[in-house]
Amino acid sequence: MKTDSKFKIQNSKSRIHSPSGFTLIEVLIGVTIFAVGVLALATMQIATIRGTEQASGTTEAAVVASRTLEILASLPWAHADVQNTNTTADGTNYGLDNTDAGTTDAPANPTATGLARAPVNAAGQTFNVFWNVAPSVPIANTKTVKVTVVYTERGATRRVAVQRVIPRII
Repeated sequence: MKTDSKFKIQNSKSRIHSPSGFTLIEVLIGVTIFAVGVLALATMQIATIRGTEQASGTTEAAVVASRTLEILASLPWAHADVQNTNTTADGTNYGLDNTDAGTTDAPANPTATGLARAPVNAAGQTFNVFWNVAPSVPIANTKTVKVTVVYTERGATRRVAVQRVIPRII
């Protein structure tokens, strides 16, 4: 009596080690591990997109602040836009930390070309620009100018500030 190898009956122990395929449990475990990995990658991608969006807003605010600071630094020493207008010194910084319209040195209508205290729109975002001038800080014949840009991103108020000491050139 001849037996055909196709029809051999195998016991359960030899089936476990058989190279003929995977069991349903093995496939389900593999699919579960793959799904967890894909979900982790999707979560990481969302976090990356949010981080990129925040970095973009911060970069734009820094560009607006730097541009404003460069314009202020290029103005003549006695120009109205680079004068300390908060008459009370709040310790040592003459209001350099102030960022609201009533306490900054930024005039309501700046006279220098290119300056804006009104909101600046860039890259689909609205930036509010404020600046303060501290005379003779840190030494005589200098002005410390601090430009602060305030904007809202994803419901949170963000601030970017740049500061520069401008010497009086005689």
